[in-house]
Amino acid sequence: MGLDWIVENKPKENCQMQFNTLNELLEQTQEQLEQMDSNSLEYEEVLNKYSGLKEQLDSVSVSKYETAKCPRVSKSKKARDYFIQKYLPGIKTSHPEKTNEEILKDFSDFAIIDLSPYKSPNTGFSGLFCSGLDFRGKGIGCSSLLSDELKEEAFQDHGPAESVDYAARMKTHLAQYKKSSLNNEQKEEIEFLIKGIKWLNFWGKRGHGYYAWY
Repeated sequence: MGLDWIVENKPKENCQMQFNTLNELLEQTQEQLEQMDSNSLEYEEVLNKYSGLKEQLDSVSVSKYETAKCPRVSKSKKARDYFIQKYLPGIKTSHPEKTNEEILKDFSDFAIIDLSPYKSPNTGFSGLFCSGLDFRGKGIGCSSLLSDELKEEAFQDHGPAESVDYAARMKTHLAQYKKSSLNNEQKEEIEFLIKGIKWLNFWGKRGHGYYAWY
């Protein structure tokens, strides 16, 4: 079984109540859509309602890309140049009918994670990520060095404060191991767990929770 920790949006300042309300409405509408016939007229109406709620929620949310200060193609020359060099050739190969400008317009909101000022081994961006900023939690859930309780918790969603608390409890647990008594495989596992702890602290202390996807 796979396990990825996906960073969730956080509310903008003074928007917590609206953020919570819209999240609840969005979940209810999603559940309603899942129970409906996708070919019905009513489904189309509810889908439009869902899209409207999503737009409202986005307007009061701060994304993980904003928190990580990842520049977007349309707002940064550095990001645009990076996109042109790294991504444009491949996209152009897949879509030869499109001009460079059309592709740049399509990807105008694309965030360049590699240009985040936080992308260094000391800030939490050094683990095995499943999409740049998210974390491959499977290594935590299947660890041979953690307690069953800590491993089981890896499969649970966490809010910001819960993430920081989880990181602290993992760190306390790992303190029992002395490097000299570990084999090479265990040392590598410790290094990975420390990356997970850094990741939890990075996002939790900046107000982001995450959901466990598996």
